[in-house]
Amino acid sequence: MPDLVVDFVRLERARARAEAALLDLEAARCPEELAELVGHPRLAATVRAFRDAWAIRRERLAERILELRAAVIVLRESYAIADGRLAGATGSHLTGGPGS
Repeated sequence: MPDLVVDFVRLERARARAEAALLDLEAARCPEELAELVGHPRLAATVRAFRDAWAIRRERLAERILELRAAVIVLRESYAIADGRLAGATGSHLTGGPGS
C-alpha cells in the first residue's frame, strides 16, 4: 500500500502567503484624493475610473484569496485529524505531520 505523505509546513506556508497577499491588497488602495492631484479634469476622470475598477477587482481577488486560505486551513486540519487517527491505529504519524 502506498504511503501518504502530507507536508504540513507547506500547507502552513500557503496559509501565511494568502494572509500576506490579503495585507498587500489592503495596502494597494488608490486614495480618493489622487484624482484631484493630477491637475487636469480628463486625466482626473481617468484616474477615478481606474480607482473604481481597481477597487472592484481588488475586492474580488481578496474574496478568492480568502476562499483559498479557508481551503488550506480545512485541508491542514483534516489531514491533522486523519494523522492522529492513523497514528492511533498504526503507532506512527504521517511524514511531516504535527506529531512527527
